[in-house]
Amino acid sequence: MAVDGDFASFVIADWRQGTTPDAQQVVVDHPELGSDKSTVLQLAYEEFCLRTEAGEKIDSNEFCARFPRFQTSLARMLEVHHYFADNPEMLAPDSLIRWPEIGESIVGFTIVQELGRGGIARVFLAREETLGNRTVVIKISKGGSKEADTLGRLVHPNIVPVHSVQEDPKSGLTVVCMPYLGQTTLCDVLDRAFRDSRPPEQSNVIIEAIANDVKERSSNSKLPSLPSNYIDAVIEFAIQLADGLAYTHSLNILHRDLKPSNILVGPSGELMLLDFNLSTDSASERRPLGGTLPYMAPEQLLAVFFPEAADGTAVDARSDIFSLGVVLYELLTGTRPFGLPSISDPTAETAEKLLREITAGATPIRERNPNVDYRAADIIRRCLADCPQQRFQSATELVAVLRNHRSKRLSRWAHRHVRALASAGTIVAVVVLLAVVFMVSRLPLSVREFKLGLADYSQSAYTKAAERFGSVVAAEPTSTAAHFARGQALLHVGDYDAAIEDFKKIQQNPSDGRVMACLAYCYGRSQNHPNAILRGQQAVSAGFGTPAVLNNLGYSYLKSARWNQAKQCFDKAIESDPHFGIAYHNRVRLDLQLALRDGNLPANIMNDLDMALSLNPNGPWLFLDAAYVYAIAGGQRPDMAAKAFGYLRHATQLGLDSTAFTSDPLFLNLWQEPEFSDLLRTTSSAQPNPPVLLAIPYDSAELQ
Repeated sequence: MAVDGDFASFVIADWRQGTTPDAQQVVVDHPELGSDKSTVLQLAYEEFCLRTEAGEKIDSNEFCARFPRFQTSLARMLEVHHYFADNPEMLAPDSLIRWPEIGESIVGFTIVQELGRGGIARVFLAREETLGNRTVVIKISKGGSKEADTLGRLVHPNIVPVHSVQEDPKSGLTVVCMPYLGQTTLCDVLDRAFRDSRPPEQSNVIIEAIANDVKERSSNSKLPSLPSNYIDAVIEFAIQLADGLAYTHSLNILHRDLKPSNILVGPSGELMLLDFNLSTDSASERRPLGGTLPYMAPEQLLAVFFPEAADGTAVDARSDIFSLGVVLYELLTGTRPFGLPSISDPTAETAEKLLREITAGATPIRERNPNVDYRAADIIRRCLADCPQQRFQSATELVAVLRNHRSKRLSRWAHRHVRALASAGTIVAVVVLLAVVFMVSRLPLSVREFKLGLADYSQSAYTKAAERFGSVVAAEPTSTAAHFARGQALLHVGDYDAAIEDFKKIQQNPSDGRVMACLAYCYGRSQNHPNAILRGQQAVSAGFGTPAVLNNLGYSYLKSARWNQAKQCFDKAIESDPHFGIAYHNRVRLDLQLALRDGNLPANIMNDLDMALSLNPNGPWLFLDAAYVYAIAGGQRPDMAAKAFGYLRHATQLGLDSTAFTSDPLFLNLWQEPEFSDLLRTTSSAQPNPPVLLAIPYDSAELQ
């Protein structure tokens, strides 16, 4: 449980009056601090500052080791401290900025707790007064709207979204508001995973790193489901991070400061990129300097610290790939690939050491963790090449290679467990595992086609995969595995009628919940809601009532105007998975229907909308629904109208035709506003995809 912020303030005030600062002793005397990351870091950092200001020479590495639970996070704070100590010109004097205290309010946010600080910004847990005191994270800085401008363009599940950005007229500080998705970062994972210095074998260390954070916020929260093997879990993390980078790079945005402390680990095990302060448009000639030394690519080190020696090599997307390689190396070994210079050393000296280490090459990863397979080691080695031309040339390429590697690891695991699977006598839902049973008893040609189909599927080449599986079906018409695999590929292609035929081929009886769930999804996508409801009910009755199945059943109830049944399904889906964004969006749509019928917005619709926006932005359609909510709630309230216009503008920028708003009676209160005329002149070349309101019953990773 978090300690009241006044406690830390009291201890620090006592230290400043002359008491010897000793954060480690405070933690010993107050064991309730054991899980309170922000308070421990605040006390430790204050002790370090007070002792160094008094002229004491402190070895930063030894100091951090006194706090093993948060050692990596504290080291990151001290790296920032030393960087700005060596480069004071980059830091406005702290005396010029009055940071808000615990309990104070700033532009409608009440400060609850400090979560972190850097040289130019501080991050706080806060409550947003105007929206039911919901818990949010705010980042406060001097002139810090650039990061919000960047993040506002990014809509991706592996990037933390921005709710709003405001400037405080009194202090001139910029306040960026983001959803509160926990405090666990990859720093916490590193501290937990390598607490005894040996690489872990199981992923439970990751779950332990998340556990206290999840339980702190909700006793009902579920812990994530990750691959049991630690290396498999890291590969999953690598895919998520590379996918997030591929998206930002597609918009010509470079991150430029990728490191463990800038990667949030969500309660469901999803990774989200943070801190785009140093990001830049790759097409721009005005690029901010900076980064974090141990994670910077050599071309970035040269540009920042030795511009006179730079050879003109561009800092581009491949520089982010290098930084990702450093993070992955550290996750797999517990140490960075290019030595461990003291964080107390001057930054230019450290940069020079790092450049020499990078040129010499990293210690082979398998020397530090023999459990890492050769293919994974080679992938990371390529990321860490000192020459950008020798790295992966894009994050998209890296994603494809990682997914293919994951597929092969799962296939090898399945081969090793054929006998155990056969003795279990159970239906295996994972296509790769079904393929094993199929492969040991079929002709070689069919085996090759099936494996090629799985490879195509793993790279999202669903049309090619369906063709491969089709050739297997032609040779083996009774193959359950081939029909199920082709049905899944056709489901992704959008050929729902053909997918239904495949699933019907292997439909033994209504107790086969996995097939019923797939049929329900396909019928729902085909707008055949009576059949979708029947199959969804059968899936639930067969014990296959997953959050996705419940959401899909609720969607068909909603489309059939069966409001009560729809609400029950959405409630159960969210109760089972509190981070299921699609279900929140569906429940918002249900509440809008009820509001039109009854004239009142349900009390929880704002919270559902916030959750949907933070977890599953869903293109322009969720922004349109958000505009409906605020238009209905607002009436004559200017603040609500402003929010409605903001969401309409987002929807228009993402491709919706603004002229359609002129005939929508729900926007009647907005028609006379001057902003409405401006909105009608907004155009976009984007082509909006249909809203995603149905969830595929199986995660695609389970089919690879």
